[in-house]
Amino acid sequence: MEAFIIVQQYMSNNVTYYLGAGASANALPLYSDFKKRLEVFRDYVYHYAKNKKLLGLGTKEDIYVTHLNELINQLDDSETTTLDALAHELYNKNGITSKLSFSNLKYLVSDFFIFEQLEKQAINYKTQRVSDINSNNYEIYNSELTQKVNTHIDKRYRSFINSELVNHAFPSSINIVSWNYDLQIELAFRRIRECSLSLAQSDLQVFPSPEKANGIDLRKSAIIKLNGTAGVYYQDNQKTNLQNFIYGETRLVDNYIDSMTEIFKNNYSRIFGGYPFFTFTFEKERKDLVNKAVSYAREIICQTSTLIVIGYSFHPLNREIDKKVFEQTVNLKNIIIQVPSVHDFQLIRNNLSRIVDSNISIEHNPYVNEFHSSNNI
Repeated sequence: MEAFIIVQQYMSNNVTYYLGAGASANALPLYSDFKKRLEVFRDYVYHYAKNKKLLGLGTKEDIYVTHLNELINQLDDSETTTLDALAHELYNKNGITSKLSFSNLKYLVSDFFIFEQLEKQAINYKTQRVSDINSNNYEIYNSELTQKVNTHIDKRYRSFINSELVNHAFPSSINIVSWNYDLQIELAFRRIRECSLSLAQSDLQVFPSPEKANGIDLRKSAIIKLNGTAGVYYQDNQKTNLQNFIYGETRLVDNYIDSMTEIFKNNYSRIFGGYPFFTFTFEKERKDLVNKAVSYAREIICQTSTLIVIGYSFHPLNREIDKKVFEQTVNLKNIIIQVPSVHDFQLIRNNLSRIVDSNISIEHNPYVNEFHSSNNI
C-alpha cells in the first residue's frame, strides 16, 4: 500500500513551493558561509564554558569544542567539500576509527541549526584570538556577521505566510516541498498565530514531525521535508519524544549550551539513546522515513500545475531523489525559478531539464526580496 493518501480530484490552480537553502538565506548560512558561521557557534560555546570555568581535559564542553574544531577543519572553503559531501564520506567510513564520526557530525549540525534559530539578544560574538598579545581582550566578530547570526527568522517567511493564509490556514491548493531541515516556516507561523511550535507543525501538516508521525491528509495543505527537521529524538519513560528545541525553549538561555554539550557527551559515550531527527537521503537506517516523505512529495507534484522554486539548484547530488519526486508531472504547466542572476537561472534550468519534460514552461523571477505569491500566477 502506498505511504501517501491519493488525492482523487485535481485542482487546476495547485501551486507547490520547492525550497532549498537559499529560501532561508537571510537567517541561515549557505554553504559558502557555513564554515564561518560554524566558527562563531564554536567560539560562543568556548567562551561560555571558559567564563563558567568548565573547560578542561575530558569535560563535556571540551569534548564538544574539540569535535566542532574537527568538523570545521574537515569542511573545505570551496564547494568541493560541502556538508553533504563530507557527511557522505563519513557515513561510508562507518566503523573506521576517525576523529569525527558520521553520528558526531549529525549531532553538531543539528545543534548548530537550532542555535542559529534561537531568539537572541544583541550578542557580540568573540573569537578565540586575543586582540593584543599583551591583552586579555578577545577580537569581536564584525557587525555584519553578528547581525546574520542574531537573525533567527528569515523575514520573507512571515510576509509569505501572511499573504497566503486564508482563515488562519494555508488553502489546500498551496503545498511546500523542502530540502531544508530548518524550522523557519514553523517559527514564522508560530509568531503570526501566537501558538506553540508543536501546534504550528500540526496545523501546517509538517511531515515528518512528531505531530504527524502517523501520516498526513493530502486533501489539505502540507509541508514535506525530504531531509526531516533539526532536533533530537529520545526515549523518555518508554515514549518517543522530539525536542526540536531543548525543553521547548526557543530563546537562547543560560542552560541551553549545558544541555547541548551534555546530550552530545552522553551520545559520544554511547549511553544516550537519542538521535538527530533530520536525515541525509543516503542513510539506509531510516530509509522508510525518507521513502514516505518522497511518496508524499511525489503525489503533491503530480497534482501541481505551477511550481515555484526558491533557493534550490537541483544539484546532481540530489538528482536521484528529485527524479522520484518528479516521476509524474502530467498537470505541471509552469515553473517559476526565483534567483537573482541570469547565470544561476540558466544553471538551474539546465539541471531541471534532466528531470522534467521539456514542454513545461520555465520562467525566471529575479526579484528575491519576497517569495513569489500564488496570487500573482
